[in-house]
Amino acid sequence: MSIINQILTDFYYATHIPIQFLDDHLKQVDVMGKTARKGPPFKMKGQHLSAITTLTTDDAHHYIVLPFNETSHQTGYFLIGAYQSFDQESREFPYKPSHLTPHFEELLISIVKKNIASDVACNPHIEKGIRYIQAHYHEAINLPQLCDYLNLNMCYFCVLFKNHTTMTFSQYLNRLRINESKRLLEKTNDSIIEISLSVGFNNHNHFSATFKKFVGMTPTAYRNQVKNK
Repeated sequence: MSIINQILTDFYYATHIPIQFLDDHLKQVDVMGKTARKGPPFKMKGQHLSAITTLTTDDAHHYIVLPFNETSHQTGYFLIGAYQSFDQESREFPYKPSHLTPHFEELLISIVKKNIASDVACNPHIEKGIRYIQAHYHEAINLPQLCDYLNLNMCYFCVLFKNHTTMTFSQYLNRLRINESKRLLEKTNDSIIEISLSVGFNNHNHFSATFKKFVGMTPTAYRNQVKNK
């Protein structure tokens, strides 16, 4: 069972509220329970969800969105819901009083943290490798360098790393760099070139192309979207 599926399973069986995981482009990756619609109740272009968010649709269905981007695994969004805060005999989705919403948020966060901790800790080589990448992502690190540091065969490490993170070394490294660049675009006035260099990209064009691949827009467009909210 993947870490994403385990998180969904733990939350669903604790609350009986539908929950799904969406990738960065809001495409459904996994789901537990009956969802209200094919697509999420929000749009990336209209809403920049960088923190846990509660939503209520026109049909009075409630949702909770939790961004997931702090681990070595897939990034995207956990989407809790739909549930309704009014009780009636015939209802399509679970009834949960509105005052319980903060507890659902806390529960999901705790489940995420528990599963991340247990998943990383299950293999000391992966744990050590991830710590190294996170400490040196802004440098010109590469796979042979990392395997030499870990004293592991490169092919063995690649299989081990992919099994535990669902990503290759380069995918994980680029995702980490892009997540940090997003934070810098949001929080600083540093130029695009300065940010690309600070997160480990030596080539500005390569940075822009990689950023667009992961985020769906250029760094400049992303900064403008955030600043114009």
